[in-house]
Amino acid sequence: MAEQKIAAAQALSANPKSKASERLNGLVTHFCHRPADDPQVAALRYQLLTAWAGTLVSAAGTEHAVLAAHEFRTDERPKDKSSVNADELNRFASAVLGCELPDADGIPWCVRVPDAEGVDAALYVAHVATDLRSLALTAA
Repeated sequence: MAEQKIAAAQALSANPKSKASERLNGLVTHFCHRPADDPQVAALRYQLLTAWAGTLVSAAGTEHAVLAAHEFRTDERPKDKSSVNADELNRFASAVLGCELPDADGIPWCVRVPDAEGVDAALYVAHVATDLRSLALTAA
C-alpha cells in the first residue's frame, strides 16, 4: 500500500482532479481491521485489497465466493515465490479478514474466512501454484 499511496499522491500532483487517494483511503477504511497508518496495512499489496473488493461485489446472489491467489512457475520465471506470496496473503488475512491462513508449505489450499458485512455468500481464500517449468513437466 505504501507504493500505491505514493502513486496516488503523484497522480494528485499531476492532476488536481485525481481521486486515487480517495479510492485508496476508501478501500482501507472500508476493508481493513487496522488503521491506515498501521505498518501491516502499509505493507499490504494493493492488488489483494482491490481483488477482495471485486470478490465481494461478485459474491452478490451466490452461495460461495473465492479469492484465489494463483502462481504460475515458468522457465522465464522459475523462482518459487510461494513463501513471499504466503507472507503477503497472511498480512492481508490479518489486516483485512481478521484471521490466519495456512502457510506456503501446504499449497494448494482453500479455507473459509470470516463473513463480510452485507455479503450472504460463504467466503473463501485459496492459494494455488502451477509449475509449468519444462523440467517439472517432463518429470511428470
